[in-house]
Amino acid sequence: MIDGERIDLIRTYLKEHAWQHGHGRTAERFGVSRQTLWRFLDRDQIGRRLPRAVLDSVGGSVEALEAATRALNDGPVSRSRPPPTHSLSDQLHDALLHLCEAPFTTAGELARLRRVPVSTLRDKLVKLNRRGLIDSRPHRLDALGPRPHRRYFPTAAGIRAVGIERDGLLPLYPVSKQWFKLLAERLDSVAVLYRVAALVAGADPERQPVRIDHYRQGPYDALLTLSSGRTVGLLRQGPMLSAANLRFRLRTIERLDWNRTPWLTLVLTDSEQDTRRAVRALADPNLHDAAFVACESELIAGGVRAPVFQPGGYGFPNTPTIAPDASLRQVMAWITRRVAAYSKSGPRDPSPDPDTLYRSDVRATMPKPPEQLDSSLSVRLTRAEKQALDLLAAWPFCTPEQLAGLMGGVTRRRANQVLRSLRRRFLVQREPDGYVLTDEGLTHLARRDRAAVGPTLDRWTPQQEDGVYFGTALRALDSQAEHQHGITELAARLSAEVGYDPDYELLDLLPTNRSQITYHAPKQQHVL
Repeated sequence: MIDGERIDLIRTYLKEHAWQHGHGRTAERFGVSRQTLWRFLDRDQIGRRLPRAVLDSVGGSVEALEAATRALNDGPVSRSRPPPTHSLSDQLHDALLHLCEAPFTTAGELARLRRVPVSTLRDKLVKLNRRGLIDSRPHRLDALGPRPHRRYFPTAAGIRAVGIERDGLLPLYPVSKQWFKLLAERLDSVAVLYRVAALVAGADPERQPVRIDHYRQGPYDALLTLSSGRTVGLLRQGPMLSAANLRFRLRTIERLDWNRTPWLTLVLTDSEQDTRRAVRALADPNLHDAAFVACESELIAGGVRAPVFQPGGYGFPNTPTIAPDASLRQVMAWITRRVAAYSKSGPRDPSPDPDTLYRSDVRATMPKPPEQLDSSLSVRLTRAEKQALDLLAAWPFCTPEQLAGLMGGVTRRRANQVLRSLRRRFLVQREPDGYVLTDEGLTHLARRDRAAVGPTLDRWTPQQEDGVYFGTALRALDSQAEHQHGITELAARLSAEVGYDPDYELLDLLPTNRSQITYHAPKQQHVL
């Protein structure tokens, strides 16, 4: 029987040996399988064969084990792999590296992307969390369901442990201080992109791991790299972006070089009306035959089998290559066949190359992940507060009673609670006709949806002089106060009535500034 002290020394020796020579060579050196070595190091399943083999090799005394461990520490390190932290196994190192490649994912999303069991990955994340190499925060978003989701990210110690900082690879991973600031501001949007990426991984017929990368600029929000050189570009049209912005982004895609255009483009809209506009903008069959449009809420709610995608390229005289109302599984099967037809000579390199999204000449500094994320409004706000912000952005000059109706028929007391919380954070302010967003609230929503902050403030800022608002759109609504109040009141009553009756559902209740339907009245023009 081997005592506990020698078992601990054997484990320390084996970890040091595995880090320097690899788990495969370590298992071969002592005549066991990698599974047996993994059970001993990570699962604390001692067994008999492995401890006895180590004692026979280096000696059975405590002094001999300590001397053998010191010899490994003093000896040369293999150049075949950078030496990670001594306390990490290959499995934990891989899980930490995968989290550095896709920070702020949930355990379920990361497991789908990497094609590993969720329970196995969650166990690894728990171990990494205990060692202070990763951290997590709950994140609440109405689009992803009523329950909060725990999102994981590497700490500064985890980034050092995985070897990114030491090898000078920090600019090539989205874990620098600059990337954490960007992703924290867009976290609500990034969370939707991660969920869609997980759905794409589930619908992939080749069932291989999927890599996701984020764009700092350009028409796309994220790039998915799949096996066989297939790439999928995700374009999300948030509620703060206008229809003109959507058309501009689609026209920008048309002007991209072939090596910067993904094989497949998925446009995610905020409403059915935006979907129809996107389909009309994608009518040219010569430019958009591999573009598909869907409402993001319907895709997330329906999953990979829901027929929610509308294909582009329906202009005359194009014959559709895939039926309207296609599911994500059908779209992925179609693009897989198409790429295979172009790649008969052999596997293709991914186009665009995801590594080109990270410029090596950009200055990257070590982040402070917990501090940066804790200051982000995406984490600090509740689902109700985020819902209220979106409603006030869509329906300015909302009274508490109207906001209660737009929130699904909640009580006026609940609406006032949410408004008080937002006022304490300086995100909303009260005006004589109702509540509007402050510049801080508008800036948060604009950065979430990748909208330009300056033009957003030019249209909606509540700052005023001599009773006249600086924001052009807000000034127009204020000049039609009764008209705006009546429309908001009708929308609030409809929302409240639908909230009370489970047999009805209200779809596409667009605000006046997004409907873009006008009619002329004497001396002025009203917006429907």
